[in-house]
Amino acid sequence: MKGAFFVKPKLEVIKKALLRIAELNTEEHDFLMLFEHIPFKKSLSVPNGTAAFYRTETSNAVIITSWKNNTAENLAIARRITRELNAIIVAGGREELGPANCGYGNYGTCSRMYFCGRAML
Repeated sequence: MKGAFFVKPKLEVIKKALLRIAELNTEEHDFLMLFEHIPFKKSLSVPNGTAAFYRTETSNAVIITSWKNNTAENLAIARRITRELNAIIVAGGREELGPANCGYGNYGTCSRMYFCGRAML
């Protein structure tokens, strides 16, 4: 699992990512991207500096990968492709967020998980 944040959805960026996912999905590997859109009114009502989380008007894109056979090669492929998909979203947000947007830090830090007999990242 890997994520990136963005200020506003851009159709051309989302289309590019989803078309790339369609190209990449195989019988061995599945790639999925989720876009989180939540209202900001409540979270932005808490001033920055009063809590640990820095509040901005950003949404998240999460990339989830899974594969059938638990091999080092498949793990390497999953990592490479999640980074590629993440880069598409991050590049689309440079105008609003600048070079500081390198992705969402909490995703991609865990080890492999298993769901329905498939390895996941």
